[in-house]
Amino acid sequence: MDKYVTRSKIGHPSSSSTHSSTALTIASKIQSKIFISDVDLESLEADPGIRKPIAEYNSNIRDDIRRYYILKKPCQPKDHKFPKTKFGKKMRQFFPDWFNGRKWLEYSITKDAAFCLCCYLFKNECEIRGYVIDVAFTKTDYRAWNKATERFRAHSKKEKSESRRRLSASVDVARFLLKLGLSFRGHDESRSSLNRGIFLELLQWYGDINENVGSIILEKAPKNEMMCSPSIQKDIVDSCAKETIKSILEDLDGDYFGILVNESKDVSHKEQMTLVLRYVNKEGEVIERFVGIIHLTLVALAKKDSNVDDFFCLVTNVLNIVGASFKRMDLLWKHQAEQLEELLILGEVHTGRGLNQECGLQRPGDTRWGSHCRTLDNLIVLFPSVIHVLEFTGCECPNYTYRLIAKTLMDTIKKFDFAFMLHLMWKVLMMTN
Repeated sequence: MDKYVTRSKIGHPSSSSTHSSTALTIASKIQSKIFISDVDLESLEADPGIRKPIAEYNSNIRDDIRRYYILKKPCQPKDHKFPKTKFGKKMRQFFPDWFNGRKWLEYSITKDAAFCLCCYLFKNECEIRGYVIDVAFTKTDYRAWNKATERFRAHSKKEKSESRRRLSASVDVARFLLKLGLSFRGHDESRSSLNRGIFLELLQWYGDINENVGSIILEKAPKNEMMCSPSIQKDIVDSCAKETIKSILEDLDGDYFGILVNESKDVSHKEQMTLVLRYVNKEGEVIERFVGIIHLTLVALAKKDSNVDDFFCLVTNVLNIVGASFKRMDLLWKHQAEQLEELLILGEVHTGRGLNQECGLQRPGDTRWGSHCRTLDNLIVLFPSVIHVLEFTGCECPNYTYRLIAKTLMDTIKKFDFAFMLHLMWKVLMMTN
């Protein structure tokens, strides 16, 4: 109990005064830990030696302070008379020429020391993630003017080197996944997730077995340069695709080639067209290289319109009723033959080899883009015969459900709306077929 309660002694001031003094002590301690939440940007110190650390400001205004210092540019007093300091037997001083080409370098007049603006602005965020920051330009003052040029060069090169290693690690992981055709993203990529996706998990494994890489990637990298965001992953994939196509074209060397095209439908029910380049190389070997996938969105986008979607649904129902039995298909074929004979007698159609071929009602396939066009084309040609079959089904079919459906479909396809949509979609698909 003595840990939490202070004993009051006889003869001392009253408990109220004790409590008030204790409250003042606690308040002073709390006050010392309160972050600065409101500040006048114009009153911020320009001298890096006397600035308040960025961590002392409230997190809600840190970005405003960073933006202010970036727009204000680093503190580089080139006209200042720099004092000399003795190193060994020689006097050394800061030279204003060192500012040239180093936008990150700052000089404190009050402390006669060099600082790094970038480290000051982002050091706190990087330290939270375990990223190692050079304290010589942030917490401690750098005054070793006898080795300044080498130290400045090493400080700037370190950032570039780590950035390149970070990017190289992401590229290596992306190339491995592309080679095996594996997905990159995960369902939950948060830090608490047990499976963050193949890309991040493989990158983490890469860092675990390589200490030089593991110390600079993912959470240990600067927040604005982690090189593993979805946009960075897409850029890496696009770059790999361009380099691959460039390599294929160099191997082709302007010779003859063929393009293999295949239409299919992926698991997300999106129509797509696959392109493969086929050629013979200089060694006489037949080479087939996958070029890419083109998503065929015309039919998919058209079906998003309710009128178009209803139209294709109606066409499918008509084809199902007409082609439901061999008897109806026989009736369709006989009626079409009679129509053709009548047109030949009247001279409205020409005769010759390859003309007036038999056509059927092919159902549009989801995996074949051009099948929609062929279906509508045949439906226009066989439209009178389709009406005849629906009339027969509506009167002679023993199943009352089919009779009702046939009569309803026949009344619907005779309307202007169906005829207009039939010819409209046929013309649109003919232009892209």
